[in-house]
Amino acid sequence: RFGPQTIPACGISKPTLLSVGAVIPRKGHDLLVEALGGLPESLTYRLEIAGPMGRAAAHEAALRRRIDALGLSERIAFLGAISDAELERAYRRADIVVSPSRYEGYGIAATEAIARGLPLIAGSGGALAETAAAGVVVDVEDRKAFAEVLARMIGSPQVRAEAAEASWTAAQRLPRWERTAERVVEALRRFFHDGDGG
Repeated sequence: RFGPQTIPACGISKPTLLSVGAVIPRKGHDLLVEALGGLPESLTYRLEIAGPMGRAAAHEAALRRRIDALGLSERIAFLGAISDAELERAYRRADIVVSPSRYEGYGIAATEAIARGLPLIAGSGGALAETAAAGVVVDVEDRKAFAEVLARMIGSPQVRAEAAEASWTAAQRLPRWERTAERVVEALRRFFHDGDGG
């Protein structure tokens, strides 16, 4: 679904959170799990983690153990490496996108969330804070602050609606693929033209 979300006006909901990225330490899924573990049980949600697994076996095993210890196993699903079509369906199911990375050089998942008009919560590491400026940027290493942001977004349809509107407004300023391709072609032409001594 593209465009700001239509969210029910009632306060009763069970939002779906989506986090996209390989299950490795840098992506901060452990920080997200810890923050979720600090939320009141009355806040209902489902978290889907979409991304390659098996790249950091010890980290993944510890993450699963922690999920079990916090009693979150029924709320969190690992989708693994999925196709583009499956990822698109995951975005369409999502009510909130969370990018809890400790560091990102850019932040593709954050941009994809904004482009779809989805509420976004993102970490402040590296370039992600700038990429995700239309979302709610938080220090994910600060468990209390992270949990507070999650609680507000999960617990309030109004907050999600406002965040979705902010994403959709920012999406209108994102460069389209056609213009990006044009810029690449222009740069290549200049490079090869200069390289030929022309």
